[in-house]
Amino acid sequence: MNIDRIQVTIQELIDGYEEKGPDGIEGVVAYGGRLDVRPAYQREYIYPDKDRDEVIRSVKKKFPINVMYWAKTADGRYELMDGQQRTISICRYAAVKDEADRQSYEQCFSVDNLYFFNLPEDQKQEYRALWEEFEKRETPEAKFANTLDKVQPVLLNHASGGKSWREHGIKKEQILNRNRTTHEGSETLWDYIRTLIEENTGKGNIIE
Repeated sequence: MNIDRIQVTIQELIDGYEEKGPDGIEGVVAYGGRLDVRPAYQREYIYPDKDRDEVIRSVKKKFPINVMYWAKTADGRYELMDGQQRTISICRYAAVKDEADRQSYEQCFSVDNLYFFNLPEDQKQEYRALWEEFEKRETPEAKFANTLDKVQPVLLNHASGGKSWREHGIKKEQILNRNRTTHEGSETLWDYIRTLIEENTGKGNIIE
């Protein structure tokens, strides 16, 4: 299995966003119709309002919201494997263009009493820019946010005694490959994460 990093802007993500049937029960698509947000094996959207709103606040505050995994299909399209609830939260917030659009789309929501289309133009641009800055990983802040994003799975797996690593037969090479840019955000964090990787490899939680 190969994992490649791709950069997608919010505008590209919400392009063509559509929920088919009540609450998207018949399917959800985004990214110009090329991303199946809710393939058959995915659970239905279940984020409560407070968690949904925190996704939007996190993006605005430059907090990492973790990596989203897409699987490329034989026809060159994509299926969303991980990140459905975050993706739908972002799309439901940002895809509605105006008041008329909002009235015809019951799943649209506001955060802190403002819909996305109600925001001043400079704030809308800033919202998109923050996401894109994070994805491009060029500024020191974006590199550090991406580092936090990358190390979370290692910290969680270590705290649980390596349970998920063992269950899925995770190899050391896979973890190192995922964290190949972690040092760019923080050498100190990378040194610590590398210590945890070696420790869990020694314990047999990670395959050498």
